[in-house]
Amino acid sequence: MTLDDILWSITHREVPGRNAKIAYKDIAYDSGTIASGGADISFTLPAPNQGYVRRWESLVIITNTIAAADQIFFSRLSSDLITGTVLWYINGVTIAGNFSWPVILGRATFFGAGAGVGVNMQGIDPMIVGPEDKLTFFVDYNAPVAQSITVRGFYKDLPV
Repeated sequence: MTLDDILWSITHREVPGRNAKIAYKDIAYDSGTIASGGADISFTLPAPNQGYVRRWESLVIITNTIAAADQIFFSRLSSDLITGTVLWYINGVTIAGNFSWPVILGRATFFGAGAGVGVNMQGIDPMIVGPEDKLTFFVDYNAPVAQSITVRGFYKDLPV
């Protein structure tokens, strides 16, 4: 190894290419609490840097309350499309306390007041997105007051 090779590897650390050292571990993501403030919530997940794609391994949305007329959309918008593709959608459920909805991977089962009445929720498969893709949550509240959401999950950034 020459001095030029050593200098190159020092200045190009964490960059795809020759002698690159890329961490392929799962990275935790937490949006923090996003308050509605009396309106609907629209939240876009962060995109990977140029030269990388992001594989979302798991993702949940935590709601502090949701009513039967409220709706949650998870959609993907690519630069080559005019409209987005709805990947996951929930409607018609009332939950007064915090609840973690599986969006990517995961499973949740909960039961209502009636005996034997239950809902089994399952997240979609893991997905890979590029820097030009936009993954967005939109929460449409029928009567927005002081609701909030939190988005949590794990992802990997992979060089292309």
